[in-house]
Amino acid sequence: MCGAPFLARPLRYYCALVSEMEKLVKIIATIALSLIAIVAGLVFAGYSLCTFTGAPNGDGRMFSALCALVALAAMLGAVWLVRKLRDNW
Repeated sequence: MCGAPFLARPLRYYCALVSEMEKLVKIIATIALSLIAIVAGLVFAGYSLCTFTGAPNGDGRMFSALCALVALAAMLGAVWLVRKLRDNW
């Protein structure tokens, strides 16, 4: 609880404003993390495609696979953080 009944009215308005700002920050963070997850998913798709359709002699396949795994980790991390934000809403 932000304020007690004996506190002045401006302090209660301040507490309500802080609560609204926290909600706004969570919304902006959710949007940003969702965009990060989308971009990481596209990078994962592109590099995994390069991994499986790379040159026959294997040039660049290991680098593409590593980039795909990093993108997958970033995507899963962003989705996990979005879920954690939404659970604490």
